[in-house]
Amino acid sequence: MACILKLPEKNSKGVVMFTDMERDRFSKDKLLHKKILLLKDRWVVGLHHNLIDCRSDLNKIFDFAMSSPGQYNGDLPLIPFAACNFAPECFHPSQNEKFWDILFVARAIKFKKVNEFLQCIRKLYDLGGKYRVMFICPIPSYKWRDRKTVIYNIRKIYDGMFSEEEKDLFTLLTADYREPFPFDRKTLAHFYKSSRIFVHSSKRETQGRVGCYAWASGMPVVGFSCIATTLPDELKIKPYFYEAKSYDDFPSLIEEAILSTKDGNNDEIKDWSKVISVFSESSTKKALSLELEKLFYSKGLAYVRGNETFGNLDTRVARHHSIEPNNLSVVMMSLHKFTDLLKNEIEIVTKAIDKEDPEVFLASLFPVQDGKKNFIFKFFKKIWLKKLI
Repeated sequence: MACILKLPEKNSKGVVMFTDMERDRFSKDKLLHKKILLLKDRWVVGLHHNLIDCRSDLNKIFDFAMSSPGQYNGDLPLIPFAACNFAPECFHPSQNEKFWDILFVARAIKFKKVNEFLQCIRKLYDLGGKYRVMFICPIPSYKWRDRKTVIYNIRKIYDGMFSEEEKDLFTLLTADYREPFPFDRKTLAHFYKSSRIFVHSSKRETQGRVGCYAWASGMPVVGFSCIATTLPDELKIKPYFYEAKSYDDFPSLIEEAILSTKDGNNDEIKDWSKVISVFSESSTKKALSLELEKLFYSKGLAYVRGNETFGNLDTRVARHHSIEPNNLSVVMMSLHKFTDLLKNEIEIVTKAIDKEDPEVFLASLFPVQDGKKNFIFKFFKKIWLKKLI
């Protein structure tokens, strides 16, 4: 995704970010590659590492990288933040009654290890720990090519593992609409504020927003070390993070984490402010401005504050561009059109700066045709032209 962080001004360049997925498209599109380079007379161009792929010949066209410092091993100047560091302020500690003991949020995708999470809860229940569990599980739309990576039968698996009485305690909330964000973040935050701990069962995921929303909400997190790569080393301790070495560790760690949230426990560590400040946008937006200012000065550039657009960065800096309807993780605008606007239509771009989502607003000004219809049109046009010839 291309994400505008700051507009250019008379004596100061603007800042625009792309993801590593967009970066990899530049190698296949020489014209787009050239357009990115031509932006640099008015824009400082950054690269957000969604997939932590730090080694690429194309990295040299960027001025800086944005990634969790514990993950980055590239050569670009680093802004030490990722999308997960900008949890909206609706994710905050709450005195709400904790209805659920355990919360997990993950799409029904195999690398999220949702089957293993179900098995961990099964073990807990077999050991007598009858905890209330909320598992929010968006299910991607069915695609035949994804049948080996998406667990489309997650409800069947759940039904086969838990009795009706256990389902009264363990809610599997599946959603097959508005993928991958069936709920707005204020609604999602309600589940966090009503739960004691967050559990994440993936062995691969880093920079995951759902776990960082938990830390922003003052919740202990149970998971493998990869989940905690966004935490500073000195905060990778209990009661903030309960590290599992294997899935066999999860039941006892979950119980320990739940116990730590109850009154009278954890008296030795009550201060969550340091953890929250790493992930809450109320702190990280100010820190981002300072980091960008340092970057500009290191390049001999003037940084003029103002015209920064730091809202909703938890989603904006990690999205992608598309000209076909896909899901809420894409913006319906081609990269060619977006870069043309940045280069030649700064007046139009300026109109977006105070919008809640500047890139979506810009895309709304230039609606694209449905990609499938466009493909069909081109296919029959080609046949028709052949007949004429």
